[in-house]
Amino acid sequence: EELALALRNTWLHDALAGQHGLMTDTLDQLGSAVVVVARDLSILQANQTARALFRRAGANETFAFTDLPQALGSKVFEALQTGAAPPPTRCKLPGTGDTAFRVVLKPFQRRSAAAPEAVLLLLDDVTQADRAQQTEVEAANLRLVRKMAEQLAHEIGNSLVPISTGQ
Repeated sequence: EELALALRNTWLHDALAGQHGLMTDTLDQLGSAVVVVARDLSILQANQTARALFRRAGANETFAFTDLPQALGSKVFEALQTGAAPPPTRCKLPGTGDTAFRVVLKPFQRRSAAAPEAVLLLLDDVTQADRAQQTEVEAANLRLVRKMAEQLAHEIGNSLVPISTGQ
């Protein structure tokens, strides 16, 4: 009986380890930075993109809550305390130049718990999308100016017809 229980526990452990490995591999394939922060402010999960984004010069391989910029850390802490998911925001992080990020926080809370057990922090690079949107707005403005110029040329032409006829 004890041997069967030990075999079952070993099998469950292997299954859990396999699922954890699969989840880690999946998160590492994402282009977005993903960090899961526990209630005690320990990092439960951070994919490669997040580690590269928040790595400080001279830091060791461990990734800690203190590696997050203060603005993000305070939002994560607030979400852990309140259990409320703030609306997605945009921010620029130090050391990333003009790169703009969309920040999404999602607390993980059980129904019976008063506070969340962890918070998922997701950072998406939206720089290219912002540039494409700005380019589209500029193109729409240029189309509007062109249409206005065509209408103005037409109106000028209409007013010159009586003068040329009289001449």
